[in-house]
Amino acid sequence: MSSSFAITAATSSVPLDSSRQVQTSFTVSNTTTRVISGRARVVALSSAASSWLTLLGESEREFASTGSQQYTVQITVPPGAPTGDYTFRLDMLDLANPDDDTSEGPTVKFTVPAAAPVKKPFPWWIVAAALGALILLGGAAYGLSQITRKAPAPIAMQPTVTPTVVAGQWKSVAPMPTAREGLVVVRGSDGRLYAIGGHGINPDGSYYLTRVEIYDAAKNTWTTGTQMPTRRGYLAAVLGPDGLIYAIGGTNRVADSGNNQLSTVDTYDPLTDTWTTLASTLPTLVPTLLLPWGPMGASM
Repeated sequence: MSSSFAITAATSSVPLDSSRQVQTSFTVSNTTTRVISGRARVVALSSAASSWLTLLGESEREFASTGSQQYTVQITVPPGAPTGDYTFRLDMLDLANPDDDTSEGPTVKFTVPAAAPVKKPFPWWIVAAALGALILLGGAAYGLSQITRKAPAPIAMQPTVTPTVVAGQWKSVAPMPTAREGLVVVRGSDGRLYAIGGHGINPDGSYYLTRVEIYDAAKNTWTTGTQMPTRRGYLAAVLGPDGLIYAIGGTNRVADSGNNQLSTVDTYDPLTDTWTTLASTLPTLVPTLLLPWGPMGASM
């Protein structure tokens, strides 16, 4: 028996989706140098699966010399179909010689899984019945207690006592390691307080600081962070929405040396203990910035 067509399958096995459907394709090629017309048909190797298989598009097509075309088969498994493996193939007939020129394609397998068990609805009537019984029993018990209960003894009136209001008190905690003024304190996203910069005394005799000291209220302890890149005091700082602390402006003027107002903006990452100087600086030189006290920050 001659064969004018070569047939290949996209895959040898296809899985069904949650709705028990799937599509797969076959490529049919004309192996001759003449133009031929062919008819495709889907052949189920199990008669039970014949009605589940549908050839999409035209079954009869014209093939150019050595030309190829693609056919798509739709698989739809109905509810209640027997579980197991099923196979099928795509065959091609040469319409000019259908009795002698037939080509069989490779087989493709799909598996019908067992149906998922149907969950029975929860018997809520049992809960309702139990609640009704509890209400009835509770009412009966309360009624019986009212019948048998003795009248309560009179309660002697007690004099009214006015509570004493205790005024708020201050409490000393661990002192900051570096004494200074003109610093800024910011509450970080981790709940710790960050004391940054300020005006004090450095070992080299200069007055403006780069110190970063971190207070943990839960442990009542101070730790030292990476120093700020810019030596300054009377600056402002704020906790940004990105979790970074922004140190902004300030001054590092030496006495009698004129104004030295800063527009520098440095950012501090509490997670990595690192500083970064931003390329964009403050548009206006301001020696001292004030921000409202709170979770954002404050100038001291």
